[in-house]
Amino acid sequence: LGCTDGGDAPAPGAATPPSAAETDDEPAEPIIVIPLPADVTAGTGHLHLTGDTRTTEPEVTVDHTAPDLGDEGYRLDVDADGIRILSATEAGAFYASRTLDQLVDPGVDGSPARVPFVSIVDRPRFEWRGFMLDVSRHFFDVDTIKRQIDVLSHYKINRLHLHLTDDQGWRIHIDSWPDLTAIGATIDIDGDGPGGFFTRDDLADITAHAAERFITVVPEIDLPGHENAALASYGELNADGTPTELVGVVPFGQSALALAAPGTRTFIDDVISDIAAATPGPYVHIGGDEALSLDQDEYAELVGLAADAVVRNDKIPIGWEETATAGLPTPSVTQYWLDPAKARQGIATGSKVIVSRANRAYLDQGYDE
Repeated sequence: LGCTDGGDAPAPGAATPPSAAETDDEPAEPIIVIPLPADVTAGTGHLHLTGDTRTTEPEVTVDHTAPDLGDEGYRLDVDADGIRILSATEAGAFYASRTLDQLVDPGVDGSPARVPFVSIVDRPRFEWRGFMLDVSRHFFDVDTIKRQIDVLSHYKINRLHLHLTDDQGWRIHIDSWPDLTAIGATIDIDGDGPGGFFTRDDLADITAHAAERFITVVPEIDLPGHENAALASYGELNADGTPTELVGVVPFGQSALALAAPGTRTFIDDVISDIAAATPGPYVHIGGDEALSLDQDEYAELVGLAADAVVRNDKIPIGWEETATAGLPTPSVTQYWLDPAKARQGIATGSKVIVSRANRAYLDQGYDE
């Protein structure tokens, strides 16, 4: 998008649609945009998109004093004079362009591509609009994740939560613990290859691609449960000093770090410090779910070690709802997935809450209703 800032002259490359734009006065189809904008006023007629690229570039103004639009809001107007976007930030202008993409009728059988006359004023209802991708049980390469990011941006998703570690695979290289990927990344949930993992450069590539689309990457290191890939990689993380077997299926809730194991504290500190250094965003997710083999005191101490490491590295800890029982520091974020009572416990201690209910929001599950 070519932009002006606060009403200055158009930036290099910016274009204003010609005054003699081609239009029609046909009634528009119902305006369908996902997510539904806050305020939509439909007109009658269409602006035709002309030229070799079948696009008419909008006139974009980023005005930091634009009233009531906020950090991500925008105004989009389409009429016979062209396409105009107003926002208070570059993010708002980007989201307006995503809306415009959805409004375009590409045309068929020689008919012109066109956009309905419309006025939209939009701002998000939710600060956190997230998508979680589990790359531990099933590994996806960098190009696949970039394509996913492109799709997410189309729908104004602004957080990509990468579940990087679990029983079935450790998917991010840690320099000080290289066997986490040399051993722990060699299978997937099926119990055999091909496995795979990300280097620091890979993660930086993913993060940069997301940032260009105003998406913050949130890395998750699942602690203290779901640890079999780590426990199979390093014996010193186990109470008896012996590595476990790396397998695709682990008894539910039964793999966890041992608080008394000699390497546990150093492991937590090293891993959190490394992932925080690789993360330009403000958050590190510490997992915390389904550590059923630990008693509450062990669980709370291990979660505390992880959360404290996040804070020492100037990040905000996020944990699954179970971490609310351990008392996360402030600020922190509780991710509600199953038990609303635990989510409320997080709220009571000053935590913000992400809603990702397993009985509604998991795309790998079927629902009766």
